[in-house]
Amino acid sequence: MEADDLASADDLWWSWAVLADAGLLPEGATSELDTDEHVMHYRLGDSWASMQRISGGRAVIWGRVAEATTDAVTARIDVLAGAPDWASSDAVWRSIRVTRPGFLAWYSRDGWDTSTTGMFDGVVDLLAPLLRADPPARRRRAAPGRGRCRTGRA
Repeated sequence: MEADDLASADDLWWSWAVLADAGLLPEGATSELDTDEHVMHYRLGDSWASMQRISGGRAVIWGRVAEATTDAVTARIDVLAGAPDWASSDAVWRSIRVTRPGFLAWYSRDGWDTSTTGMFDGVVDLLAPLLRADPPARRRRAAPGRGRCRTGRA
């Protein structure tokens, strides 16, 4: 698996948010949103991922899969090497210095790209449960007067 096997940044972000808000994450998983930095965090067992939305439809995702046989940490790769300047925001930079992620990818109009090619073993499996919601379909079904979101958000 590689970074381009991931769903689009929009699909991943909104499905993740819907499932977290509705309490429908996998058993034992946790998620939180840092509203100041626009970063969503996800943890399942010893594996974790963080994703930041950036203006212009761009995003960065980074994390670590506990069962990965090869990742950026074991291969001693700088996950930001070759990344565009916008992918190393303050939030990403601070997190990377503390957490030592095993993968990092960035999303722009052309799709996902990465400096950690070959390091995505298990990443798609980690993130797949976050793609069970279909936010565009949910918005179509939530016509005025047909339902309410308990948080007040659509």
